[in-house]
Amino acid sequence: MNILDTNSTTGEETNMMSSYVTENPFLGITYVIILGVTSVVGTFGNGLILYVVSVKKIIGKVESIFILNLAVSDIFVTAVANVISLLGKVKGEQYINSIPGLCVVVASICTVTCVSSLTTIMVMSINRYVLGNSEARNQQLDK
Repeated sequence: MNILDTNSTTGEETNMMSSYVTENPFLGITYVIILGVTSVVGTFGNGLILYVVSVKKIIGKVESIFILNLAVSDIFVTAVANVISLLGKVKGEQYINSIPGLCVVVASICTVTCVSSLTTIMVMSINRYVLGNSEARNQQLDK
């Protein structure tokens, strides 16, 4: 099997595998495997969180809303952004650029969801801090 493909419009030869993988196969393949596994595990885990929250109907609690928001944001990153990144690493940058607007759309939505994830984690931490301090103050007042 020939690993070179001839582009009919320019006559240039392009690799079917990305140079990212072919230049340093050990690191390239290791990265692709790690990104693939984390994408599958992350998508499955966050999907499981969404399933449990919907079945148990525990959406009314503040903590559940935070976790639900985090799971939805993370699903986009693991199911879409990581998969597109994986395609870029395996097939090359030209493959991603051949689909008009794909990179811009994925990057834009990924930015929003990553900021949403980080903001949710920050707000969860503030919530835990305030709740913990208010409980500690109430215990001191009870003494």
